[in-house]
Amino acid sequence: MSITFNKRKPLASFIVAKRGTSLYQPTTNTHLNASNGGIVLADGQVGFFGEDGALTNLSLKSTDTTVAADKVAIYQGTPYSANPAMAVNQGPLFTRPYEKTQTIDFRRSVTVSKQAYTPGTLSTYVIKNITALPYTTFSLNINFRGRHTQVMGSAQEAISLNPQFNTPNYTSGQLATAAPVNEIIAQLTTAILRNSYLVNQGVTRQGNYPVMALAVDSTAASGVVISTLAAGTVLPVLIDTYGTKSITLNAEMAESIKAAATAAGLSTANTIVPANINSPVLADAMMIVGLDRIQAIKDYEPLVKTRLEVGMTSGFALGSAYCRQVSFAKEEQGSARALNNLYLFTQGQRKYNLLDVQDPVVNFPSPFTDLTETYNVFVITHEYALMTDTVNSMLQTFTEYICVPTPVKGTPATTGLTDDIETRLESLLASSSNGGDIIL
Repeated sequence: MSITFNKRKPLASFIVAKRGTSLYQPTTNTHLNASNGGIVLADGQVGFFGEDGALTNLSLKSTDTTVAADKVAIYQGTPYSANPAMAVNQGPLFTRPYEKTQTIDFRRSVTVSKQAYTPGTLSTYVIKNITALPYTTFSLNINFRGRHTQVMGSAQEAISLNPQFNTPNYTSGQLATAAPVNEIIAQLTTAILRNSYLVNQGVTRQGNYPVMALAVDSTAASGVVISTLAAGTVLPVLIDTYGTKSITLNAEMAESIKAAATAAGLSTANTIVPANINSPVLADAMMIVGLDRIQAIKDYEPLVKTRLEVGMTSGFALGSAYCRQVSFAKEEQGSARALNNLYLFTQGQRKYNLLDVQDPVVNFPSPFTDLTETYNVFVITHEYALMTDTVNSMLQTFTEYICVPTPVKGTPATTGLTDDIETRLESLLASSSNGGDIIL
C-alpha cells in the first residue's frame, strides 16, 4: 500500500479549561447531551468521551481504557452548553455549545507531551569585592542580547551601554573607610538607572534600555530586605535632585533578585538601598538585571527576555573583584500571552477554516481572555489515514492543545485537574495497541 502524506500543517484544536473546574468523570457512562437539550459539561469544564462503539458520545469512567473505546475525543464546555437554544446570535460565526478535539484514534500513533508551567527568570549579574583607587576610571560594558535586540540592532554587533565613573583623589584616610566604594557603586548604579526604561526620568530624559541596577548593602543597615521582595513591591532605587525614583517589581524580578543574592554568596537578609550620588549610602555590591523588552499593544513576538553580557573594562582589580552572571534569562513557559499568540498563529489550521466553503471565513475569538493566566499544557499529536482508493491512503495529522490553569496563578504546580487529565491520558496510552507514556 502506498501512503501519501498530506503536506498541509496539522489541524490544531485548543481545549482551554477554566479555573475552578474539575474533570467531568462520573461513575457511570453519561451521554454528552443532557435531558434538557443542553450539554452535560459546565462552562470551561473538560471531559473525555468515546467516539465509537458502545461508548459513542458517552463519557469515560476512571476505569475505562481503549478496550472500551479506542477512539476518544476531549470536549470542553462553553457558556452556551447549559442552554444552546438561548445562545446570542454571533453571525456570521456559528454557535458552539462545546469545543472538542478531533477524534483521537489510539489504534494509530498517538504522542502526548506535557509542558508544566515554568516562571520566567531574568539575566542578573552581581558585582562585589570592589577595591577603590584614586584617579581611576571604573567602567563597565553591558551588552544586550536577545532576539528582539538583535533584530532591532544587529545580529553580530551587540547594542551596549558603558557606564563609568572617574574617582577623585581619595586620601589614604578615605580609602580606609567604606565611603569610596559606596560612591563608586552609587555612581555606576545611577548611570545605569538613568538609561533604564523602568525608571521615570521625565519625557525629555527618559531612558530606553532594558536594564536596571540595584545597590546592595550586606550589612543591612538600611533599605529594603531582599527576602521581603515580591510581586507588587515598590522599591526605591534612585535618589536625585528630582526626588526618589521607585520601581514596582513583578514576580520574575523579585524571584530573580533573591536567587541572584543567594547564588552570588550574598544573603536574602541583605538590603537594596537607593543610589544617591550626592550622599552615597552604605553599599558594597550591586546587581545588574536585564528586563523584558517593551511590548507593543498588539504584540505577536513570542520572546521577551533580554540576555546581558557584563564585563569590567577598567578600574576593577581583576584578581579579586567579582562580576558574574548568577541568574539567567529564561522565557516563561505556559503563559496565556504565549498561548494566545500560538492560537492566533494557527488560525488557518482550524477545521472550520479548511472546509473551503463559499462564504468568507471569520475567525473565532481567542479563548485566552485573561493574558495574565498561567497554564500547564498537554500537546497531543495523532493521525488519521484516509483510503483514497483500494490501494492508496492519505495521512492527515492533528495537534491538540489541552490548556489547564495552574492551581495558583503564576505558581508552578500540577495538582488537581492537571493530575486528573494526566492520569486519564496515561491510562489510555498504556492500554492502547501502541503503548507509550507522556513525554515530560
